[in-house]
Amino acid sequence: MHATRPFRFRLVACLLLILAAAMFSGCSARINHWEDTDPKVLLAEKVKHSKYAYLRYAEAEEEAKRDGNPQAAERYRQAKEKALAEYNRAEQDLAGYQARQHAAKSAK
Repeated sequence: MHATRPFRFRLVACLLLILAAAMFSGCSARINHWEDTDPKVLLAEKVKHSKYAYLRYAEAEEEAKRDGNPQAAERYRQAKEKALAEYNRAEQDLAGYQARQHAAKSAK
């Protein structure tokens, strides 16, 4: 019984120390200082991820066709079309943002 008390005390002390270190190091749920919040960067990342998703689904569709699995090929085709629509929408959003930024700079 006496051997577990120092262990519990150390465990509680370590957990409190970790919690205090997280609070004082700026690791909070409110603000992520490591994430870029520039809308241009976020929109460009969305375009990039949508493009890669489209390419992955296109590749998976081709593999399913080669494997002779028409059901999987159809599912991948549908997912590819959705990813293409998302890619086009993300590109339009980025182009619109860039146009607004250019218009704001030229108005100054």
